[in-house]
Amino acid sequence: MATGGSPPLTGRRRRRRGEKVRRWTRPKKGSVSRSPHYPCPGGEEEPPPPLAPGTDVEVRLDGDGYHGTWYRAVVVSFVPARGPRAPARYAASYADLVSDDGGGGGGEPLVEHFALSHIRPRPPPPPSSDDLRALAPHHIVEAFHKDGWWSGIVLGGGGGGVVTVAFPITREVIDFPPRLVRPRRDYVGGEWVPSEAAIAHQPKQAAAVRIYRVGDKVEVRRDREVYGRSWFHAKVTKVIDKMSYLVEYSDLEKETVDYLHWQFIRPSEVRSPQDCDLRFGPGAAVEAYCDGAWSPGVVRRIVGEGEYEVSVNGKNNEIVVTKARELLQPQYKWNGKNWRIVSAKRRLSHQFVWKKPKVTS
Repeated sequence: MATGGSPPLTGRRRRRRGEKVRRWTRPKKGSVSRSPHYPCPGGEEEPPPPLAPGTDVEVRLDGDGYHGTWYRAVVVSFVPARGPRAPARYAASYADLVSDDGGGGGGEPLVEHFALSHIRPRPPPPPSSDDLRALAPHHIVEAFHKDGWWSGIVLGGGGGGVVTVAFPITREVIDFPPRLVRPRRDYVGGEWVPSEAAIAHQPKQAAAVRIYRVGDKVEVRRDREVYGRSWFHAKVTKVIDKMSYLVEYSDLEKETVDYLHWQFIRPSEVRSPQDCDLRFGPGAAVEAYCDGAWSPGVVRRIVGEGEYEVSVNGKNNEIVVTKARELLQPQYKWNGKNWRIVSAKRRLSHQFVWKKPKVTS
């Protein structure tokens, strides 16, 4: 099983103890992380009693590069709500991350403010380190990596050697010892319950994102050495949650199963020039079918009747391919719900919304 590096810790400047990184600016005093509150049973939201200073907790980070990761911390203080614009919040000190403000080698304990929805008691340990039911393939888990608990799913293992965990946003597959993997659970109404979602952080646009079902034909995005960013025909084999899926596809060498976030998936639909009155010509934005996948490019010139010279942005350099008309299609962008045709480089000055043509008998 292939392994990868750690999910990137981009965004806010934090670092582990003893680790040297670039300096960062401490958040303004009183800043609060925000997200929807966890609902209590029955759909009502009740504020939990304040956690006392010194309580061991976990805090959630939703910024770029974190994706809802939980970090160990200790409560420093609690500030009650003072009005609609001043909600209740906690100050907590990270157990494993330090500030880089001081410029010294050790760093200061890093203290930040968190909304009530972003702090919880530390979860209890699993019933047993040998509980293989919690580490079965495709179960939702959290793996301790880079001093935080990252959400993913099990792809294999759990038998005393290693547990292979896949992460949908970073597209990494990493092996962990069983002691660093735990079932993913949510703290709801003062109780720990199995989580139904692998991805905790759901941006606003997620509510409008198309939801796929098992068996749906889709296309998945992957970078290739020669042809760069490309779209492969695939099929949904399992729905993990409303934002992530297991998909199966062929890359001409082998059958591949990937665990992917919705942003790497689009519907598999025929998109012909007649649907938008597009005429291929020099400068037209197209996708060329190259070695089993669709790769974005631009028409350079018409070679002959029904043949076009297309420039494709490879991973390392631009390449030129000659394609017949049936191996080209208009280039579209999928935003999770709608298609938008990409403007031609020379002739088209705006975007057209593409709608699937009606079929008449």
